[in-house]
Amino acid sequence: MIQTSPGSAIVALRQPGAMIQEQVDLIQQNQESVLEALAGSMRAAMESAGWEDVRVEPPELFDHRPTRGRAALLAIRFQGDGAHMGAHHEFWSVILYFEDEIFVVTAAGVDREASESVLEGSRW
Repeated sequence: MIQTSPGSAIVALRQPGAMIQEQVDLIQQNQESVLEALAGSMRAAMESAGWEDVRVEPPELFDHRPTRGRAALLAIRFQGDGAHMGAHHEFWSVILYFEDEIFVVTAAGVDREASESVLEGSRW
C-alpha cells in the first residue's frame, strides 16, 4: 500500500492467474456483457471492504503500455465513488491481466496524475 497523503491510498494486489491471447480476444469480442459483469463485481468488492453507496461507472478496456516493465495482455479501468469511514471518496481501479498473473490496483483520494504515474512507472 502506498499512502500519498492523509486520507488517500493506492493498493496493489497480485494473484496467480493465467490469460492467453484467445481469452483476450473472446473478452474483447464480448466486452459489453463482460464489462457489465465486472462492474457488478467491483461494486461488490468495494462494499465488502466497507464502502457504502458505491457507484461504478462503466469500465473500459485500455491499452497498457508502461514505460518500464511489461505490458498487460488485457487492461480494464474502473472509476467510481462512494462513502468510506463517513466520508465521500472517488476511486479508480485497474485490472491488469498477464500470461502468468493478475494485478488489481485500486486508489482512493488520489489525483489522476499520481495514479497514472503508478501504472506507468511500476514494473509488473
